[in-house]
Amino acid sequence: MQRFMGVNAAALVHHRFGSKEKVRMAAAIPIAGFAIDSFIWLNLSHAARILGAIWIAIGVALYFVMRQRSPQGSSPELNFD
Repeated sequence: MQRFMGVNAAALVHHRFGSKEKVRMAAAIPIAGFAIDSFIWLNLSHAARILGAIWIAIGVALYFVMRQRSPQGSSPELNFD
């Protein structure tokens, strides 16, 4: 669930701040998706929220480890070849 919230937040930031093209109402879908994901997240059991928080923490830690190992200036990428 947190992953979807992150995707919606990233889409909002991209379309609002990062994109040269200013699409009208581009923020509506990511905001609606984030709101729906938040509603679902708040109605999960306590154990599911803890497990989700652990999962996202592992993902963030993995990102920073991969970022440290990447050459300067490049972003980390996962290759499943």
